[in-house]
Amino acid sequence: MASRKEGYLPLTGVAILIPYFFLGASSRVLAVVALFTPSLGLFNTLYHFHLGRVDFDSFAGGRVFDVHRNGTVVETADAWKNLQYETVSL
Repeated sequence: MASRKEGYLPLTGVAILIPYFFLGASSRVLAVVALFTPSLGLFNTLYHFHLGRVDFDSFAGGRVFDVHRNGTVVETADAWKNLQYETVSL
């Protein structure tokens, strides 16, 4: 019986192999896309890097440092006013 097929797969074999090949090919494509996603800027993955390059004075006027839960605004000058530096002698 196997000699009559002459190398052809039956329909059930093809039905099993098509999803198998599709999953294999799609996983490779997904891996390549995931590899180049940050460098190409896909899916906005480097947006945090873009915000890190924004000039501090141009972002939100440069004055607001923090907003507490009760709504009080801490400005930049107030946040750094009480900072004390410790001198280290070598």
